Amino acid sequence: MAKKLIIKEKEKLFDLMKKEKDAVTYNKLLILSKIAEGLSVEATSKLLNTHWYTVYRLASRWNKGGYEKIKVGTPKIRNAEKFSELIKAEKDGMVKQRLLVLKMISEGRTVKEVLETFKVAFSNVYSWIREWNSKGYEGIKRKPHYIKKSRMSDAEMEKLKKYLDTDGVTLKAVTEFIKDEFGIEYTKSHVSRILKKMKVHHAKPYVYDKRRPENAEEIMKDNLEEVSENLKKKGSNPKKS
Repeated sequence: MAKKLIIKEKEKLFDLMKKEKDAVTYNKLLILSKIAEGLSVEATSKLLNTHWYTVYRLASRWNKGGYEKIKVGTPKIRNAEKFSELIKAEKDGMVKQRLLVLKMISEGRTVKEVLETFKVAFSNVYSWIREWNSKGYEGIKRKPHYIKKSRMSDAEMEKLKKYLDTDGVTLKAVTEFIKDEFGIEYTKSHVSRILKKMKVHHAKPYVYDKRRPENAEEIMKDNLEEVSENLKKKGSNPKKS
């Protein structure tokens, strides 16, 4: 049986959903509402196409601090007047998309609308906003890929850790982030191993049965062999009608 979480103040949660205008915050409330309705973490994750770790994290924040711990306002974009000119001059399609995303948000569009329009990861959008606000155009330019590296530096690992603090990070988004930011192309399986070393797990959760003996696999193997032998004996000595 899949593990279920307990959500505090359910009535308040459902009431806030009716009033919430920010798309990102509404999405968080929607995730929590499914848990409050009795769905398991795994079922909620599949239904709303979000990572199971995000579900756990949201539930923990809500139970500790309520709405104030999960709310997200539409981010403010600095120097938004530059976008139109930069978009016209930009030749790199990926960078142009990033500029268009930032321009839409600066014009008051919700992050949810942007995600639906451009099919980009939620965590990447917030990463671009941070980079633009701190470094401007240079912050969102695609990093050159002509220098192939096999490992991330300590500074890049630190940057990756900060990126992982963002809600809703998926294995695919992390793989794309490493490629775009550091010019390193890893397979998803390799990225998964890196995250495990960093103690960030992206595997689907399962409930571990405490009653399960340590040698459960050996017992199952012996039982299967015994069943197989019995079937062979029955096959060689059929009952007379």
